[in-house]
Amino acid sequence: VTLDGRDENSIFERIDLNSYWTGIAMLGANSVEAIASLPAEWSINSSLLRRALQDSIVHRSLKQDVIVAKQLCKISSTVDAETLTKQLLRGQSSHVDGLIEKNIFAPIISWVMPIIWKFPSNAISFRIFAWLSLSITLGLAISGFSFGAALISLISIFTFQACGLLQIANNKREFGFSDANIMWSLFIAAFLAVFWNLSNARLENMFCGLITVGLALLATQIARSGWGRNLLCSPGLLAMLVLVFISLDWLLHGFMLVGLLQLGALIFIRRNEASSH
Repeated sequence: VTLDGRDENSIFERIDLNSYWTGIAMLGANSVEAIASLPAEWSINSSLLRRALQDSIVHRSLKQDVIVAKQLCKISSTVDAETLTKQLLRGQSSHVDGLIEKNIFAPIISWVMPIIWKFPSNAISFRIFAWLSLSITLGLAISGFSFGAALISLISIFTFQACGLLQIANNKREFGFSDANIMWSLFIAAFLAVFWNLSNARLENMFCGLITVGLALLATQIARSGWGRNLLCSPGLLAMLVLVFISLDWLLHGFMLVGLLQLGALIFIRRNEASSH
């Protein structure tokens, strides 16, 4: 990575009149072997860099602004690298919607993610576990084990959130279009299956679940403010409410109240946005 500028900076090494460099230079064995006969007093780092420039390795140019904005961090040891990794992962894991996802799942993920990130096989296993736990959630919901389905759904949400962070950490999209749609379709199916089983298969009672799901999906398009998205766009919060209402044997009446609160919050958010414009 090269940076433009003729001013001197002790952190970076100049490679010509108009630029100096930072980052990692990927060199082949031939480049390293070419400097084997260097005198002891010569700088190995500088010589490897010169050799890389002679070999015309591909480099990426950055503007001087990244230095002024302090967007570059000098890494000189493994400890520095691990500290920066944790900071980056912590920052990414907190940029999520949802009360449960942001305040409970994100801190746990930022703690375990550096361990998972080091080994590609762990990332693959984690993704398999995410889909497996989601499948178990749906199976339990259809079979009538509503409390267990809600409990496993929290694990599913956690693992999918962690998988999304892994994708971002590897410079990929969080999820593909098909992944996201399949995931949400299975979650909604499990949620409605719980309502179907606990409402004695009465269609009129299913409206409560349908309205809750519909308003939650609508909130993803309407809610822009932090508190609105945290409360209304949190599948983890819905799963927690299912657990609480099942324990109190108050599922239908509880989600009737939830639906009214969702609708009120959406109206309030919409009116605030309209008045601000």
